[in-house]
Amino acid sequence: MRSTVALCSDLLDSQASVRDRFFQMALRIQAAQVPQPSELSPLVWIGDKKPVQHADPMMREFLYQHFPDAKCIHLVRHPKAVVSSMIAGAKGPMHWMECWKLPSADLLAGWCKHEKWVIDMKVESRIPILTVRYSELTTDTRATLYRILSFLGIPGGSADVERCVTVTTSGEDEKYLNSGLHLTNEALEIVDMYGLRLS
Repeated sequence: MRSTVALCSDLLDSQASVRDRFFQMALRIQAAQVPQPSELSPLVWIGDKKPVQHADPMMREFLYQHFPDAKCIHLVRHPKAVVSSMIAGAKGPMHWMECWKLPSADLLAGWCKHEKWVIDMKVESRIPILTVRYSELTTDTRATLYRILSFLGIPGGSADVERCVTVTTSGEDEKYLNSGLHLTNEALEIVDMYGLRLS
């Protein structure tokens, strides 16, 4: 946040639209991270990884108003893996995530709430949403990435896709099969809806 403010403080009081300021900020941040301007790739999309915030009912109208041509990729993962990852992360590299230090039942309830927000967004049908199961991304990486590129209208990308395939490991979620987390009926309904699995 500090580095973003340092790079973009002049945009806070700008009269430009929210959309234009967002794109200017993203471009400045990208340029600051790439040593040689010649290495900057031409941009087709600028993304923001804020799944919970974007689906929040209080934020959706803002998104619809300022980014009417946005597209959302909804990555859904089995709740046992999600909760276990949060607990492990809060004890290690993500120790500052206080919201992950809740009891597992509360983390599961949060997962259900956030997934229902996405379902509500789909019902509203204001912007396109592509649902991708985490298991598909790890076990059928190539086809799944091409589906994402097609959804975004990005042609080609074969070299980048192949790099992703090379570094992707499948079956990482199998270790959560016996996590001991009891799934509520609400969670089971969502698991069944998306056909989620731990592999």
